Amino acid sequence: MPRSIETLHARRAAQLKALAQVRNTLPYVDRTLVNDLCYLEPADLTDKQLETIAVLADRYLSEVVS
Repeated sequence: MPRSIETLHARRAAQLKALAQVRNTLPYVDRTLVNDLCYLEPADLTDKQLETIAVLADRYLSEVVS
């Protein structure tokens, strides 16, 4: 599914999964945030948590487009 038509929760869940894979390379504070968020269900995330995931993803992840 192209990224442009994914739901926001699906997009953030994918970003959180990618962040979890690299969390040991993140600074302590960000690593702690990712650890806390990983145990939540994507549908239960608040707007603030969704925004936090977006900020962390922008900071530490780069998207590969094929």
